[in-house]
Amino acid sequence: MVWSWYTLHRTERRAPGDQCRDGEAQHLSELRIVLMGYKGVGKSSTGNTILGREEFDLKRSAQCVRRHGEVADRHITVIEAPGWYWDYTVEDSPELLKQEILLSVSLCPPGPHAVLLIIRVDTGFKEDERKSLQEHLDLLGERVWSHTIVLFTRGDSLLDTSIEQHIEREGQDLQWLLDKCGNRYHVLNNTNRSDDTQIKELLEKIEETVAQNNSCHLQIDRKILQEIERRRTEEERAEERMKRMKKLRENIRSQMIYEILFRLTLSGGGMGGASFSPHSLHGNLHRRLRCRLTHLVRHLRLTLTGDRPLCRSRWRWLDNRGRLWRSGSLSAVGTGSSVPRVGPFRKGSGLSAPTCEAQHLSELRIVLMGYKGVGKSSTGNTILGREEFDLKRSAQCVRRHGEVADRHITVIEAPGWYCDYTVEDSPELLKQEILLSVSLCPPGPHAVLLIIRVDTGFKEDERKSLQEHLDLLGKRVWSHTIVLFTRGDSLLDTSIEQHIESEGQGLQWLLDKCGNRYHVLNNKNRSDDTQIKELLEKIEETVAQNNSCHLQIDRKILQEIERRRAEEERAEERMKRMKKLRENIRSQMSEAQHLSELRIVLMGYKRAGKSSTGNTILGREEFDSEGSAQCVKRHGEVADRHITVIEAPGWYWDYTVEDSPELLKQEILLSVSLCPPGPHAVLLIIRVDTGFKEDERKSLQEHLDLLGERVWSHTIVLFTRGDSLLDTSIEQHIESEGQDLQWLLDKCGNRYHVLNNTNRSDDTQIKELLEKIEETVAQNNSCHLQIDRKILQEIDGIMKTKEQMDKWSEDIRSQTMSGDDGSDSWSLGSSAYGSFRSRSGADSVLGSSRSRDSYYSSYKSGAIKRYNSMELPPPNMSGDEQSDTFSMGSSAYGSFRSRSGADSASVFSSSRSKASSHSSGFGSLLSIPESVEQSETRRAHGKPNISKLFPRILKKRDKKEDTKKT
Repeated sequence: MVWSWYTLHRTERRAPGDQCRDGEAQHLSELRIVLMGYKGVGKSSTGNTILGREEFDLKRSAQCVRRHGEVADRHITVIEAPGWYWDYTVEDSPELLKQEILLSVSLCPPGPHAVLLIIRVDTGFKEDERKSLQEHLDLLGERVWSHTIVLFTRGDSLLDTSIEQHIEREGQDLQWLLDKCGNRYHVLNNTNRSDDTQIKELLEKIEETVAQNNSCHLQIDRKILQEIERRRTEEERAEERMKRMKKLRENIRSQMIYEILFRLTLSGGGMGGASFSPHSLHGNLHRRLRCRLTHLVRHLRLTLTGDRPLCRSRWRWLDNRGRLWRSGSLSAVGTGSSVPRVGPFRKGSGLSAPTCEAQHLSELRIVLMGYKGVGKSSTGNTILGREEFDLKRSAQCVRRHGEVADRHITVIEAPGWYCDYTVEDSPELLKQEILLSVSLCPPGPHAVLLIIRVDTGFKEDERKSLQEHLDLLGKRVWSHTIVLFTRGDSLLDTSIEQHIESEGQGLQWLLDKCGNRYHVLNNKNRSDDTQIKELLEKIEETVAQNNSCHLQIDRKILQEIERRRAEEERAEERMKRMKKLRENIRSQMSEAQHLSELRIVLMGYKRAGKSSTGNTILGREEFDSEGSAQCVKRHGEVADRHITVIEAPGWYWDYTVEDSPELLKQEILLSVSLCPPGPHAVLLIIRVDTGFKEDERKSLQEHLDLLGERVWSHTIVLFTRGDSLLDTSIEQHIESEGQDLQWLLDKCGNRYHVLNNTNRSDDTQIKELLEKIEETVAQNNSCHLQIDRKILQEIDGIMKTKEQMDKWSEDIRSQTMSGDDGSDSWSLGSSAYGSFRSRSGADSVLGSSRSRDSYYSSYKSGAIKRYNSMELPPPNMSGDEQSDTFSMGSSAYGSFRSRSGADSASVFSSSRSKASSHSSGFGSLLSIPESVEQSETRRAHGKPNISKLFPRILKKRDKKEDTKKT
């Protein structure tokens, strides 16, 4: 193996005086090593290779493992820390794992000589992996990096390639990590343990690392010592929790059995002379509990045969109707009727009397609840013992049945939500399904299983989300809820109680809210039926704690069921109406109305999916998903049509027009000018996986109103994230979201479409969208969107300003280059030029230099004038002070940025629309011309006034131009 740069230069890198210490360090009699890395990189195999024998279990552990051995005349201690998922941040990882990483360095006191950071050499090294490694290693403090060696496993996969070639090929992320570790690395082939030279060389490198650290090991700092103390406290609390829960369950089971025995006593000889044995009861009772039950049976045998009276102060019972029975004569309170005596119990006989529902329910109804990806479907399949739930998920509740452990089980899976979504963020349809889930197992569920993954950290956002969504079912739901931890296999040799204590207050609060009822499930090991039997017993205990009652369905849920039924009927009607309307439009369209060219503008708030939609329409990556502050124009050939797509910059979803910056409003106005003579359709993009609020509706309405009232007759609402609908129709979503979304659709003539940008191979969704755009054009008398004269004047004003500022910048440039104005001119030039930057990151040059495909065109007196695409405010600037001119240079130019890759040309027609009203499209909405007063008022708010920003600059510029003309 080659020790590369580090070996070649290790002598030069030493401080004076390190030479003698190095001599000692090269012959250390003891070495302490910690193995660190994510799951599956080969930590256990590496430990076995170092020690030369099988010491570490390849099945992994959730706790640190320490092993010793004699290797190459040295006593070696190896600590294997548990691994994390390679793409997990520190925030994602469970607290227990982070504790184990901190504790790993304390298991080889006084501290490790080296930390081996293990990476597989046969896979690509991504940025996410680099960040994950960095964050997890940073838990040990900054000093750990000076003791770290990167150890590449799977060395046999390199073949005839050197490790240095691999490092250079992988790029900056791996190279950064190696620089962070002082360029210390080694390659190991765990499949060839007979080659002991690779281990000897590794041990030598560890000794050299010690020498570089002044012959010191990694010091255990105060933070780690505090963590050790905290961990010890948590383990004690975990032990207490385990004992407390065990005792609580025993008490519940005891009470259930007491109730059974008393009801048998009150059955009036219902045992049919059969004797009773506690061992005949269903369930795996603990030996201690069986012993207590036997004593109880003996006591009751004496009591019920009249040999010994029942102690008045000790025994009180409820009959099967809930009436109180007391000691002494065992007479019913308020009735005076006596209790029939039962013959003596005979040992060894079975139980033939009717048993209590709480002891062994013949039927159990269960609802599975939780956010997306926690394993609800897998849990349902594990409970029923077969594949009943589709792992692809559903947007609606799914009900399945089965026979498990002599019980008829009904399982309802409710659809999940995003883990960081509040109830307000979640769609109405999902909230309805949560409410309806408890109605699908009448008269109500015995238990709600709130499912949480045990292999990830539990955050405060997650707790709030779970609480809010479960609260939809009312406060009583918590007394019927059991927290079910999935991914139980990831706990390995750690108890669930340790996990609970380590995760902190958020998870503990949730468990307290559920009465500390919890269970762990490993869905990968379905052959272990004991975990399901124990879960069913815990559900029976939950029922017993609720007075043998299931969760009651309250009036709110019944009202929701009725409302949902009405919504489904309206959704069906809407679907039929839209289908019929489209058929009528297509039948009236001529062949000439099948357009060979379509011009589309994408409009919507930030992160709605405009760029992804543009890429899906054109069938390739044309738009940058990071977004742009300026309009971007792209072309393509799709379905035998030439398609032009303009993406307008987005606004914040809850911003009014008044809140949005002037520059954004200008870009919205300019967007329709980039596809002359005007767009055929404006696609108003909305995400379908979030709730639609009134603020969102107002924001969309106000921003689209900037383009005039007529824009609505050319607008189609495009729902993105269509994959989240799953098996729900878009019509159901529309009806469930309520008035605001329905108002918006009515405003757009009920034109809408759903797009799944993750499935671009499905070209039918784009063909159908283009057909709907053609139908929209046909509904508008085969006309594109005509731009209102007032908007044309605004756009023309913006273009004049751009042209004027171009000339002004040229003058500044010429003055700066000539140096006529002295130091002040040079200062202005520096500040102005310093703020001009191209979007691609390259230095820009003023003047004739322009970005490719980046220009605007405006129609004026029959001629097309092109302008540089710098973001400039409108005209009407004035001013006359020289000092103000210089002081404004930096601030004015600070917002100018040249575009890259936006092919933008526009031609405006000054002709007005001949029709005073248009068909609104799929609905019956007519476009109502706005009044002059309304138009002026809106434009007064929407039009930017740059004279307030530049009070003196343009006035001085105008004076210079007048002087030149004279």
